[in-house]
Amino acid sequence: SPPEGEQPAAADAGATGVEEKAEEKADEEAAAPLDLLSIDLKVSKDLINRNFSNYSAWHLRALLQQPPLKDAGQSSGDAEQPAFEHPIDVASELEWVQQGIYTEPNDQSVWLYHHWLTTLGRGCEQARITH
Repeated sequence: SPPEGEQPAAADAGATGVEEKAEEKADEEAAAPLDLLSIDLKVSKDLINRNFSNYSAWHLRALLQQPPLKDAGQSSGDAEQPAFEHPIDVASELEWVQQGIYTEPNDQSVWLYHHWLTTLGRGCEQARITH
């Protein structure tokens, strides 16, 4: 039996193992890339849920969902670039926007986003937010 006040050696080994696992998990999380798109979409949704009239949050949300611009040197039929996947489901997004319209029917920010979203839903890629 160990002297009074000292822990048995097995307990020390267990604590060290737990600490090592925690350090390994922290290293893995640090090495994993941040999904900034998902973070920004969540932040914009949280801001809009607090205030449906938050034009900046609606604008950010629309900007995040636009396909990237093609480089001037790329041909329009370039097969190397994968197809852009929109990070949202347009139908569910329209249901959420409808709540905003019912809440603030005279708010232009909700209607502008609605217009942009319905253009996206029809597959019209010409609509781009530039500012």
